[in-house]
Amino acid sequence: MLAALIIAFPGIDLAVSGVFFRNGEFFLRQHPLVMAVYQFAPWLSVPLAAAALIIHLVLWTTRRMTCCSWSRRVYFFLALTMAVGPGLVVNGVFKDHFGRARPAEIQEFCGDKTFTPALLPADQCRKNCSFSCGHATLGFYFVALSLVLPGRSGIAAFWLAWAAGWLIGLARIAQGRHYVSDVLFSFIFVSMTARILHGIMFAREKRFAAVVPEVPAQALRFPGVSAE
Repeated sequence: MLAALIIAFPGIDLAVSGVFFRNGEFFLRQHPLVMAVYQFAPWLSVPLAAAALIIHLVLWTTRRMTCCSWSRRVYFFLALTMAVGPGLVVNGVFKDHFGRARPAEIQEFCGDKTFTPALLPADQCRKNCSFSCGHATLGFYFVALSLVLPGRSGIAAFWLAWAAGWLIGLARIAQGRHYVSDVLFSFIFVSMTARILHGIMFAREKRFAAVVPEVPAQALRFPGVSAE
């Protein structure tokens, strides 16, 4: 619903970015706290995805199936979500092909580029453009973790993803580098990627659970993966 609202009223992007624009500049662009969030973002989830990939490869080469109660497939899922969501979908497809100028580059904020709404391909930027927010995906990535953690741990991981992604996104908005819609759609792209990959990779376990309902659900779960 929020995404539909922003698409229907693209002026929301300008209004939110305008809050951080004073006297011809984005006045928090170099603020120490904003810069700290910006610089810390890659260290938030990239090491987790890299560790998951390394563990998966070690398990695969040693022909072992589990590590620390998690299956090899869980580790591969965590690594693949990072590669496909933040990597391929956001940075590979959207940022390099939708041509959306960043807030600090448009005429409304003393630049020379034309503002274009979210999801509308444009010619105002060649590569590494505004849509969508790459840094925010590194926080939203924890949605993947929420899908493999059971119960309250999974819920906590989801809210961690939501809070971390928006904190990073807010810092990028304050710097004049992204619009609020860039951040929102990064959440949508990453969460959809994670859910699609999870559905594909763990479909067999779900089918097995449906065929043998008398077996306790705990026995049907992949380690760390909800059987629901």
